[in-house]
Amino acid sequence: MRTGLIDPDTPVQVRYKVGTDGRRMKLVFVFSDEFRTERRTFFPGDDLFWLAQDLHYWGTGDYETYHPSAVTTRNGYLSIKLSQENINGLRFKCGMINAWNSFCFTGGRIEGRPTRWVFGRQLGSWFSNLGRAGLRASTHSTWPYSYDHCSVATLANQKYGPNETGGPLAAEMTGVYIDHYGPGLS
Repeated sequence: MRTGLIDPDTPVQVRYKVGTDGRRMKLVFVFSDEFRTERRTFFPGDDLFWLAQDLHYWGTGDYETYHPSAVTTRNGYLSIKLSQENINGLRFKCGMINAWNSFCFTGGRIEGRPTRWVFGRQLGSWFSNLGRAGLRASTHSTWPYSYDHCSVATLANQKYGPNETGGPLAAEMTGVYIDHYGPGLS
């Protein structure tokens, strides 16, 4: 299991980008994941940063259940599989990963590169460090929103290291959701 924030497989040249003025700029590179380790799994406790969800996203009336068995890495890519399979009373199974409370992000540049689109299906990427899909209390009456700093009240769940059970210190791992809407709400 990797323990650093920057994936060793991340090429050095991606740390430089061309600015709007045409000049190269050096970014403070703080996190990357290339998903190149074969057959990674994302069940609770398997990964330091990512967790595959086990839930029905009822808030939008989804027809599928999200399940960790639908998420792995294969041939150097993150693989999320949609299948017609009866699970939790629904006819479809799919995957969703998040990094909720795995680390604190207050601003900067996020890049992702989905590589395959399936006709008629939605491929979604949502980047937010606060609203958690499937946890209505985190988005109720406040969407969209963001904080401009990390909260001391939730610091225990924002540390980089593993907890006593080997998984990340995250709300999913501890089973504790801290409902914090304090100073710094932008």
